[in-house]
Amino acid sequence: MVKEAGAAARMQKIHNHYTIAAFEGTSRMQKSEVEAALAEKLNITKTAARDLLNVILDQITLELSRGQRVSLPGFGVFETRAYGPRTGRNPQTGEPIDIPAGHNAHFKPGKGLKDAISG
Repeated sequence: MVKEAGAAARMQKIHNHYTIAAFEGTSRMQKSEVEAALAEKLNITKTAARDLLNVILDQITLELSRGQRVSLPGFGVFETRAYGPRTGRNPQTGEPIDIPAGHNAHFKPGKGLKDAISG
């Protein structure tokens, strides 16, 4: 519980800082903006921040491709979900087409993230 409360407080502080200061009025944050924020917060170069972010994203991608869950307490859980085959329609002709079974990545936000977003 204490860790979760601390995570929520950190997420709220980050949310407030970036919402008010740097990204007010924008609809989304680009990867380059995340890299710049990492570089500033960690006092490292933008190249090092890009490398750090790429390593994190590559590791999450690798674990998901292996069918593993990636849990970041206070932030959320990344996992893969299977979906079954289904019949769809070709949008140009309206003909039915068979869509095979597969997997998709799914993100479930944690309590800290939900609390930070909801204010």
